[in-house]
Amino acid sequence: MQIIGFNFTKITAEKKPEFKRGNSHRTNIEFLDIKKEDTSLLMNQHTIAVNYKYSLSYFHEEKKKEKITAEIILEGNILFAADEK
Repeated sequence: MQIIGFNFTKITAEKKPEFKRGNSHRTNIEFLDIKKEDTSLLMNQHTIAVNYKYSLSYFHEEKKKEKITAEIILEGNILFAADEK
């Protein structure tokens, strides 16, 4: 399987005033949609499109609740070329 293209559809970043160095952080990736794409560019191969959302959140705990103090979110899609196997 080869990556033949990728695209960002949304980039968001926010830092709140209460952000401090040393906050805990968490990363997450979600695959929102995976589907076969029809393309005539590649012979004997199929194209697969994967839509994703990647997030990196910084937080601190306040009275046993997590409060997000900064966050970066990247959304986009990746195109893969795959053999029929």
